[in-house]
Amino acid sequence: MFTKKAIYTKRNGYSLIEVLATTAIIAAVSVFIALSLANFRNNAQVVSESQNIASVLALARSNTVGGKDNILWGVHLATNDFTLFQGGVYDPADPNNVVYTLPIGVTISSIVLAGGGSDVIFNRINGGTSQAGSLTVSAQSNVIVTINSSGEISVGGTLPAPGGTRIIDTRHVDFTLNWSIQNSITLTLTFYDPPNPATVQNIAMAPYFSMGNTIFNWSGQYTIGGGAQVLKIHTHLIDTPGNKTILSVHRDKMENSKALDIAIDGVLVASYNASGDITPWPGVTFDVQ
Repeated sequence: MFTKKAIYTKRNGYSLIEVLATTAIIAAVSVFIALSLANFRNNAQVVSESQNIASVLALARSNTVGGKDNILWGVHLATNDFTLFQGGVYDPADPNNVVYTLPIGVTISSIVLAGGGSDVIFNRINGGTSQAGSLTVSAQSNVIVTINSSGEISVGGTLPAPGGTRIIDTRHVDFTLNWSIQNSITLTLTFYDPPNPATVQNIAMAPYFSMGNTIFNWSGQYTIGGGAQVLKIHTHLIDTPGNKTILSVHRDKMENSKALDIAIDGVLVASYNASGDITPWPGVTFDVQ
């Protein structure tokens, strides 16, 4: 009587088919990861460039409303770049133009503005524009930048233009004081540049009042710690019987980097930190324009 015995063979290594199958799986996963990373980078780049375009549009609006160089400012849009320009008409030969080139693969694929054309120019009085509309930034994905007739810019249809930058935040603020500055004498600006001592600038207000002291309008530039600080301070309203003043401060974050206190006749109006965040003082409210 014979007994059948099972015979087991110990295998060393892998068969060629198994090696090829494993290699194919690894290659497929690698391709998937590479494509996913590429798409992620493209999407991030489109969002980033959309934010950059919104920031430059906001800068043009800020320069116009703030009266920089006493001219209008605008942005010219093209397929592969966009340009910050001065004046009411875009001149491609103007040496003052600032051209921003889009990365390879990113384009402005659609420009739809009121009245046609590809220029957005802002209004000096209220920052609005007659070229309201939208543009689409494209690569693997699309992001829409919208310009409202009021001059407000949004990214992605509903998201606001980028905050926390030195371009748009608190660049133009109206402070409402519960007193009249009609008979005020001294505007005091205190700049902070630690560890250096504070720099105090006392400005006699009389030369900057209109006849009857119904309007105050001052602008100036100081060098603090090697950096230029550029400010404009004026009034929208001086109401002496009503004990009210609306004081407008233009402090563009592209041109200011030091903490600042603003006081009138020794009474603090507001404090800015180096980043531009505002702390109003008692009796003062403010509105970012």
